[in-house]
Amino acid sequence: MTIYCPTSDRFAPTALSDARLYDQLNGHRSGIMPGIGDEMAVSIVGQMLTVGLGVALLQGREIVISEPETVTIPPEATAGWYVTIKHDLTRENSSTGTPGTIDYIPLNNQTSIAILRDLILDDLNDGGSVHTLALGTLTGSSAGWGFTKNAAANLGNQPTSLADGGTGAKTAAAARTNLGVANAAAAATQSTMGLLTAADKTKLDGIAAKAEVNQNAFSNVYAGTTLLSASSKTDTFTITGANGGGVDVLYSGVGKTAVVVLSDARYTTAEKNKLAGITGGAQPNPGVATTSANGLMSAAQVTALNNATRGVATNKNNISSHAISILAIQTQLNRFGITASGSFAALMEALADVTAGSPGVNYSTVQEGGLRILSMSKSFSLAANTTTACVFTYGLLDAAVFNGAAFVIPNVRTAAPNGVSAQVSAMSSSGCTVSVYRNGAATTGTVVDILVIGKAA
Repeated sequence: MTIYCPTSDRFAPTALSDARLYDQLNGHRSGIMPGIGDEMAVSIVGQMLTVGLGVALLQGREIVISEPETVTIPPEATAGWYVTIKHDLTRENSSTGTPGTIDYIPLNNQTSIAILRDLILDDLNDGGSVHTLALGTLTGSSAGWGFTKNAAANLGNQPTSLADGGTGAKTAAAARTNLGVANAAAAATQSTMGLLTAADKTKLDGIAAKAEVNQNAFSNVYAGTTLLSASSKTDTFTITGANGGGVDVLYSGVGKTAVVVLSDARYTTAEKNKLAGITGGAQPNPGVATTSANGLMSAAQVTALNNATRGVATNKNNISSHAISILAIQTQLNRFGITASGSFAALMEALADVTAGSPGVNYSTVQEGGLRILSMSKSFSLAANTTTACVFTYGLLDAAVFNGAAFVIPNVRTAAPNGVSAQVSAMSSSGCTVSVYRNGAATTGTVVDILVIGKAA
């Protein structure tokens, strides 16, 4: 026959048919029955593991431990291995004695305590061979084992039926109460469990598989002061080169990156040739030099400089080593409204032939062509590496002329001219001071000359 009832009269129910029936009636739950024996409590001493008394249901099959069951922990075991009840249908049970008599004893070969690295979860009621129920896991190591109980393995901690929604309640109404659902038709909210609404179902169906939360994106971009706004989720923002060339936007050739480069499309051929002739790092040419700013020399300035060696006069009266350029004297004379000419050489020669003054001071003066020109010379001792103030006092007639507006040219004569510099540091109607700096050893017998030029009274 292809259809029959194993639990009807004249039929002998098999172990498989009973297991299927009990598994279905128990809601396909496997676990330890609460309140019986030690509820299969686990203890460990050294490398020996013992499971206490208790009863379990494994896919509809009743598993009984009537005496403590002790096994050795495998030497290869590590923390995290499972302590299980294993039912193996590939093995056959045996017996002793004669069936139906008092000496008949069945012998179990299919059910055991097994310590395994991985669980085996075949469906024994649908052609499977091996199924394991995890009592818990090992902790520690062979130096000192521990055990963590699998609380879910106790049937008292499992829901009584699939209809109860996993709440452990005995009825659907009690399950709703435990879950905080007011009634069977109440819709779920963000804080209260309930039924899935049609709107929420539509929203859920509209979410693609493995969808992720939207990432931040820019919906507005400013180009200068112009606002560019995206008009769709996949709108495109394009960056192009400047009108007329000059800037190009190119793909870098790597990933999703671009580069912005300058191009020469906007330059004429003449401009390109000019740029090619400029050395990298070149600076703009400065303007023509003035009395207050550095710069290039003009043609007129070069001519004047070349002429500076002409007409040089040497004052034989104590300024024999001081050459004065006509250009420098002319510049100062012009300040007094007097145009100097070749007669300047004659003036210098006249000065060279006049000697006057007191001991240690050579003094001469001459007045010619609207100018009053004074020549003085004085000996000083210069200290090492310091500045010496060399003071000159004019005569009474000269003081009336040189009222502080005179032009003074200093000159220093010494046996060691290197390291000596001089400049006029003070002027008045009665005299002037020349500051002479000596960079080196002290000197004696140093002669300081001055040539004072002023406008005649």
